[in-house]
Amino acid sequence: MNRFRKDIEEDIAEVFIDTDDFAQNVVIDGATVPGLFFRDTEAVLEGSAVDGVDCLIARRSDVPDGRPAISVDGVPYAVVKIEDDHSGMVKIYLSKENRPRF
Repeated sequence: MNRFRKDIEEDIAEVFIDTDDFAQNVVIDGATVPGLFFRDTEAVLEGSAVDGVDCLIARRSDVPDGRPAISVDGVPYAVVKIEDDHSGMVKIYLSKENRPRF
């Protein structure tokens, strides 16, 4: 791994998703990992603006492919969509419903 990539991964862990500062522990497929949980009030899903959607930002390496089981503060969420910008982080759009209506 090159030095730049290693520096980015350290920054992700030590700054962006540090549970002492911004992040909280969430459960993804049974594993407790740090993530940023928030409500995106400007989300656009399937070409339509939605009136706010719960989101989670996590390390790509902590999120398995497909639709992983996710819970935040003991509340289970269905995965609506996962955006991967290849930065080492992913944005996961969530819904409390099994079949979200977006």
